[in-house]
Amino acid sequence: MAVSHTREHYTDRPRWEHPQDSAASRTGLNRPYSVGEFIDDQSRILDALEPGAGRRRFKVDRLEGRMIVLQAPRLSEDPEAREAAGTALQAKYGRHADAVMKRFMLVQDYLIDGCDRIDYAGLGKEAEKGEVCHEFLSYLLAFRLNPVRPALPQDALDRFLDEWGHRWM
Repeated sequence: MAVSHTREHYTDRPRWEHPQDSAASRTGLNRPYSVGEFIDDQSRILDALEPGAGRRRFKVDRLEGRMIVLQAPRLSEDPEAREAAGTALQAKYGRHADAVMKRFMLVQDYLIDGCDRIDYAGLGKEAEKGEVCHEFLSYLLAFRLNPVRPALPQDALDRFLDEWGHRWM
């Protein structure tokens, strides 16, 4: 019996969480979600909470590369902010708003919970208004999630550092 030569046979990751899966096949929770959309959504959320707050600068170019400034309140812990965010995202995404907000919150929680490790890895600057490296944010946003129990893998930072290190060698 011949074995097909697909990427699934060469990786230790379950197919549902591989960050490079085809974006064309993703819908709902796994629809393509870029850094630009994340920044725009953060801006919309901030504007919904405080008019004019969404006009802040969210991209900063540093010697380490482009950093994205995270300023939205932690939606998973603030029901009022989550409700305002839901309304703001509903206007943009329609029926996909809940899925987009879930992905936004997963990434936001991962970055907040892991800020010390991310800083130590050189991919963020918590002291500088909660900044994170553009490439790492893009990596997190590209993960394919399990629709039954959506979560980012705890070792996403380690995986990124492994892949990032191999690209620069």
